[in-house]
Amino acid sequence: MRSMTPSGLLGSLLGRSDGSAALEDAIRAYLPRCRWFGGKARGIRSVAVVETIPVRLRSGRAFIAILEVSYGSGERERYLLPLAFASGSFARKLLRRRRDLVVAQPGPGGRLDVILHDAAGSPEFCRCLLEAMARRIRSKGSGGTLVASGTPSLDLLAGRRSRGLAPSLGRAEQSNTTVVFGDRLILKLFRRLSPGENPDLEMGRFFQARRFAGVPPLAGALEYQAAHGGTTTLGILHTFLPGSRDAWSYTMGILGRYYGKIRRLSSARRAAPSSEGSLSELAVGDIPCGLVAVLGTYAEAARLLGRRTAEMHLTLASERRNEAFTPEPFTRGYLRAFSRSLRDLVRRNFRLLESRLDTIPAQVRPHAREVLGLEGKCLRRFHRVLSLPLRSLRIRCHGDFHLGQILRAGSEFYFIDFEGEPARPLGERRIKHSPLRDVAGMVRSFHYAAHNALRVLKEKGRTSAVEMRALEPWARLWYHLARSLYLKAYLESAKVLFAEKDDFWSLLDVHLLEKACYELAYELDNRPDWVEIPLRGILDLLGES
Repeated sequence: MRSMTPSGLLGSLLGRSDGSAALEDAIRAYLPRCRWFGGKARGIRSVAVVETIPVRLRSGRAFIAILEVSYGSGERERYLLPLAFASGSFARKLLRRRRDLVVAQPGPGGRLDVILHDAAGSPEFCRCLLEAMARRIRSKGSGGTLVASGTPSLDLLAGRRSRGLAPSLGRAEQSNTTVVFGDRLILKLFRRLSPGENPDLEMGRFFQARRFAGVPPLAGALEYQAAHGGTTTLGILHTFLPGSRDAWSYTMGILGRYYGKIRRLSSARRAAPSSEGSLSELAVGDIPCGLVAVLGTYAEAARLLGRRTAEMHLTLASERRNEAFTPEPFTRGYLRAFSRSLRDLVRRNFRLLESRLDTIPAQVRPHAREVLGLEGKCLRRFHRVLSLPLRSLRIRCHGDFHLGQILRAGSEFYFIDFEGEPARPLGERRIKHSPLRDVAGMVRSFHYAAHNALRVLKEKGRTSAVEMRALEPWARLWYHLARSLYLKAYLESAKVLFAEKDDFWSLLDVHLLEKACYELAYELDNRPDWVEIPLRGILDLLGES
């Protein structure tokens, strides 16, 4: 029994001789229930377990499994699914509290007291992963080797005391899985796998070597080395920042108090102050103190975030020997490819909007029809900017930069999750772009925050329609001020990255519009009730609001 595979064990528990088929059937039924599984809408044709690496537990058996999922059409995908068998009180606890982790539960004819589950929910399994990184263990599987590595940060924080760091599985809805060890370390397990070093690990090692303080220190990694060559990142361990929370939650709390204060004003004082002026004028010139005071403590937070973003980009632009990070110019080839991708993005997402008009809220449809009429203007804007002689440089960027990818700890900000957009191929996520792609993501995040906080008030039934209309100018004011203070601080610190000031504003304009068009499809596919936010963004950026 000691050498049995998970399929052999499951077959014996189920009373079936075809253990491999039993395991793959169970996983195929389980995957669509997982928040991290990205192929829900594609229709699974088959699931194959292509690798299993045993993990020794004192109380049972566990494996790190790599799956290959085939669909009715399109390319196959690989996923990480740690598996473990549980019985007794722990099995009953999972069935009662975490059924989302149960992969298979034997029925009549099988062992009723044993279940197969996602091992990320097993504290003992998670501790084994931490110990493997602390001890730099290599574990052989059927077709490759799991290589666990640690950094001096791990030696300092865990060392021989790793067993005292109680693991806690995160519950947030996301494409990966996180496990927090006490108040010291956090492990991110990548679920959808791509061959090669994940940009999150690559960037973490880059920042660690340059002692950049704006990211939590890298503590360890889990990598799979295939026997035929090639490495795949399975997980990354970072230092945990106690008491931290993401900047989105922090900002939403600020906005909740901001709107609450405005609602307490008398009707005669509810007219929002004017923030007239173009984005560039507000970011370059002096913003009146009276307007800055509207943001309260968030004014300094926006400035600090701008400076820290600039410091991150300056660090990324400082490399001259490592080709993966060396800055590059805007070549004709890059501009042609970028222009083509923007054109495809607009046409694809505008056709999607057109096909979904009947599914979005009725009050939003006029905005949607107005946006549909601006497709030509949007394409002309992209073409005009990308035909300019751009003299600035392209660098490695964060790739998916927004308030949810930043931690607020005390009065500081720290950047996390450098893997880029998980839906994009790994090679695309490593392409160098203007750093203003990140900046545009943050500006759009301010826009989302200002309008989402209003949406929350409406959903909770705390405001009337009349009051909502009165608050909308204040939402626009907050957004204009937050983005202007952020951009002003960024530009003051990062101006050496831009050969021409015109490059800055032209590229920012392109990336803001690109981001809003991308958001359009995301909301239509995932949150139709939110589609008004990118629609407003597109209208604002094209000067139609």
